[in-house]
Amino acid sequence: QVLYPCWGLMPNNKGLVTKGKEHLEAFMSNLDKILEPRTYLVGEAVTLADITMAMYMKDLYSIIFDEAYRNKFVNVTRWFMTIMNQDEVIRVVGQTSLCVKPDQFDPKLFAQNNPKQKKDAPKKA
Repeated sequence: QVLYPCWGLMPNNKGLVTKGKEHLEAFMSNLDKILEPRTYLVGEAVTLADITMAMYMKDLYSIIFDEAYRNKFVNVTRWFMTIMNQDEVIRVVGQTSLCVKPDQFDPKLFAQNNPKQKKDAPKKA
């Protein structure tokens, strides 16, 4: 709900995006508390859980979470950067660039990704 408008995959429904941001904020807050005493999600080493969650969050950190937002969730950001800076992760997905300015809905990109269907004239019998 937050990324799809930025990717041009859904129209900019402000109510839906606001609700998505609220859910994302609650998720990040809970995850931040969970990660406060931990380096990894499970155990004392990187696991599939860490890699899966980090890949899920990669676009959020790249195009939505600017520095101010990242600073609100220091434990999640610390964990995310730990996972994304693993040699094996870098080898597969490359370096992760962090968001400077959050992306916004782009009507041109949406129009490009969702071309209007031309209505055919009704056939006469």
